[in-house]
Amino acid sequence: SGFTMHRSRDPFRKVVCLSFLFAVKTCCYEHLPAERVKDLAGKAECKDAGLYNQTCLLHNAIYDPSQDVFYLFVRRSQGSPEDVTDLAVALIGLPQEPVAVKIVPYDDDRELEEHISSRRLWSVLGLTVRFNALWHSNWAHGFFDGLYAAFVGLVKFGLQNEVYTTFVSLDSSLCPFDYRNAYLQTRFPACWVQEAYRLFGSVGDDAGVLLEQSHLKQDELIHFERIVLGAGGHGQYTSNVALPGSNTFFRFPYLPEGEGVPRLFVNRMYRAHGFPPLPARRNARDDRRHILKLRAANVEPFSAQERAAQKAAIVELSSDNHSGEVIDAEVINWEEIQPFRKQLEIIRDTDIFLSGPGTGQFYSLFLPDGAVQVNLGAQIVQHSPTFAEEMLGGSNANIRALYMHPKSVVRGYSKDEVISLVMQAVHAIRSGFEIPLANPKDNLSVFGKIILELMQRSPETRAGLTGERSSDHGYACHMRPTGQTSVSDLVFEFNTLLESGEPLSAACGLDLALLRQLKRAYGLKEALGVVEDCDCVVCATCGNMSAAK
Repeated sequence: SGFTMHRSRDPFRKVVCLSFLFAVKTCCYEHLPAERVKDLAGKAECKDAGLYNQTCLLHNAIYDPSQDVFYLFVRRSQGSPEDVTDLAVALIGLPQEPVAVKIVPYDDDRELEEHISSRRLWSVLGLTVRFNALWHSNWAHGFFDGLYAAFVGLVKFGLQNEVYTTFVSLDSSLCPFDYRNAYLQTRFPACWVQEAYRLFGSVGDDAGVLLEQSHLKQDELIHFERIVLGAGGHGQYTSNVALPGSNTFFRFPYLPEGEGVPRLFVNRMYRAHGFPPLPARRNARDDRRHILKLRAANVEPFSAQERAAQKAAIVELSSDNHSGEVIDAEVINWEEIQPFRKQLEIIRDTDIFLSGPGTGQFYSLFLPDGAVQVNLGAQIVQHSPTFAEEMLGGSNANIRALYMHPKSVVRGYSKDEVISLVMQAVHAIRSGFEIPLANPKDNLSVFGKIILELMQRSPETRAGLTGERSSDHGYACHMRPTGQTSVSDLVFEFNTLLESGEPLSAACGLDLALLRQLKRAYGLKEALGVVEDCDCVVCATCGNMSAAK
């Protein structure tokens, strides 16, 4: 079978085995009892297609840490080698080397015992979820490229409410010591992200366990009673106008209409940190207090002018009465607030959230029903406004998302423009917008609306943008100058950040004729103040954006 093993004789392993036994529901054996052998017959249930977005639920998978390979032992009577093939499953929401699942056929229990009994075997009972964490010192990447992507896989099998053991591959140097140490969580963001992984799996049970792939003993095997793996195509990296599984614009077949994965994810994260799920509102006026709370994120892409305008607006909003409204406004430096539970406590009690592109914008997903996200945008590439992760607004039909005018982003917005946008948010709340929104498209900027309609009208474009039909599963398409999910980069027809400099239109398989038709239909030239004509309407290569008035 090619399945080679080596016996370990370390006398201290029994102590380690017993201590591990108390931390997670496991069994461990020097030699596998004969009565257990028959229980290790493997089975795989897989949903969706290949490396792109396949998720598998494995029963009785045997994991070899030395090879990073899962083995399923299948009786020939249950399926011949011709009937059951090896699997390769992506463990993160962007292209990366997949994990292998090898199928090993056997004839009887004795043969199975011979395969397994030559090495010490741990047995992890219950449900386990395996995923990879990339760049997890940044919590937005750590959550929405790894954990969220794995959670989408759980939802496919209806397991979203089950407690599970977290099994993760990550860069342990980013949290060099005990990730559960409160002091270290203030020094190393990766530490509190790892603690959030653990609590999310255990739904807040402090006895929950996080297994790190790099910490496993190479001379042992691990039996997983049930393990879910497969997160390819499910993370923020491959999203455009909404997170995968949002059910706002495109049907997610594993949930009823009107129910999306983001809300399930958010409520589980709240429960994991000791909070009840977000209360449901029918409209934005329900149970609304007199003084609204505005919290602003101090994020990286803001220029000195933008920071000054934002600060002046916050000061004025806090001190003055605007149209009969008194607003409790404050700028939050999120990185200074630990533990993560305190951040959740702030955002779940926020009525208006002010942010720009970058990590800070991801807090908007945790806003309560009827809140408003105000996206100020940024000019990361000269003359080219972007709202970056506006797919977060497209993922949440229980809030409203408002955007600074694109022309104001290009020339640099003023304090008065920030205040005007905040007062629009106040009006939306006081007017009692319906929940969920009748048309989630209202939560997109002009760039998002163009790309959404492009995806709806062109199946080839949609497949290209999601990576469904590309050999790299969307990697080149999401190498965008102003952010992996920035749809403005598509509208402006930028080139990718790859060395080849390939146009995004080619990397993403865009229908250029339709894209340019939609730019005209949505009045993009007028929105940006562009006066010069160009075949692309408005784009980087044409250069007419620099002449905007």
